[in-house]
Amino acid sequence: MMRSSIAVAVLVLPLACADVDRDTDAPASADTTGVVGTTGGETEGAGVLTPAGFADRFGRATCARVFACCSPVDRRGMFSTFPEPAVTDEEGCVEFFARRFGRWLRLVAASEVTGRAEWDREAAAACVERVNAMSCEAYSAELAAGRSGAVDCPLLIAKVGEYAACRHDWECATGHCRDAQQWYDGTCADRPAVGEPCPDNVCEDGAWCDQSRERPVCAALKADGAACRVAGECRSNGCTAEVFAEGVCGEPRVCDGDPADDEDIVATCALERGQSRVECKIGSVGGWNCNCREQGRQVATCSPETAAANVDVCAGLGCCAK
Repeated sequence: MMRSSIAVAVLVLPLACADVDRDTDAPASADTTGVVGTTGGETEGAGVLTPAGFADRFGRATCARVFACCSPVDRRGMFSTFPEPAVTDEEGCVEFFARRFGRWLRLVAASEVTGRAEWDREAAAACVERVNAMSCEAYSAELAAGRSGAVDCPLLIAKVGEYAACRHDWECATGHCRDAQQWYDGTCADRPAVGEPCPDNVCEDGAWCDQSRERPVCAALKADGAACRVAGECRSNGCTAEVFAEGVCGEPRVCDGDPADDEDIVATCALERGQSRVECKIGSVGGWNCNCREQGRQVATCSPETAAANVDVCAGLGCCAK
């Protein structure tokens, strides 16, 4: 059976803003503290990790990369913690992952108990070793927006064939569980190809889901030099776009170990309220900045260093540092 990567968006839920929840309660008999599958005691050894052991070590390995490779600008844009305290140090990062892994462990336990997936202890240990050994350049090339610094790893052996019922991508030999909802199963299917609709924001390798159209469609990843707005559009996983602007595909800049190229590359939030709009961004030089616009005209700006009109609006969005 195919080994399936866990969607890291599930690993770090719940995040701020919209949250598409595919959770289903784990069976009461599922014990997520065990080593083999979901039952038993701690018997981990060299080269193998249980789900619980992986959650702890992967979180620590990821946080070590985050604080070795990512500038303060990168880190603040990566962690959607509002209204929780912002992640400011490595231990806070470890705690951030620990809170979210608790839910993920229940999801994995449910998949194993229902026979839809099998935990791969060797793959889990290899994943942690790979993250620990990553250079900043390699780490930067694998990061994706909304994943809080985590990278994908193949951790479960999928047991569900095409067209069969599923709840998560990792359960499917095809690598994609189509149309799964919070309380309802989806169906294992091939990931959409270029030109096909992508309602789940999932596409085949070498493609991305273009949501700028009325009906989201998979498009081929762009070559260096092509116009882009986010890194996920680019084959290189790098886009020079500043906040709310267009750039070109090229070398990745987020968490590449160089803080000098991070100015204004991370947008933290934008909120539409009728004719009003609040745009917030962070920069390595200017710090936090929120622009409040009405009918296309900037009417106020705020930042942590100044007492300006609409500062409470920006703070309430989690845009301005406390």
